[in-house]
Amino acid sequence: MTHNLCFRFQTDKKYDLVVSVWLFVSTKDEVVDKMIGQVLEWLQPGGYFIFRESGPYDEDAPKRFKQNFFHYRTPFKLHQLLGGVVKDGHTLTITRCKNSRFLMKYEHDIAAAVTEVLYVAKKVPIEPVLASTLPLTTISCSYLKV
Repeated sequence: MTHNLCFRFQTDKKYDLVVSVWLFVSTKDEVVDKMIGQVLEWLQPGGYFIFRESGPYDEDAPKRFKQNFFHYRTPFKLHQLLGGVVKDGHTLTITRCKNSRFLMKYEHDIAAAVTEVLYVAKKVPIEPVLASTLPLTTISCSYLKV
């Protein structure tokens, strides 16, 4: 599995930036927590974690297309997951996210709109951030015009 590669990379270095594409959407919450812990270890304080995830499909998409192995999460749920992991007095908080929509074709040329979300999270000391108390509007995403 792809997420196992995340745990194989070991280093004592700290980085300004860690990037991930479609990693969380294919992973259960329990493993996501471990991955977030790994990202926190790699980042220096104030460092950024940029990641892109697929969002839920349009409500009009056929049921069969929605029933797959993906674990779609709202920006609020991802914010809770990130803020729920603490390493050495630090956590991750989403500072920005952008949505973009595109059409995806699949069997029999049926198309469904797919939402891609780009997130920017920052490694911050735990004191100023309490993920469970942040209002939903704090992490609302705006749409990119494509």
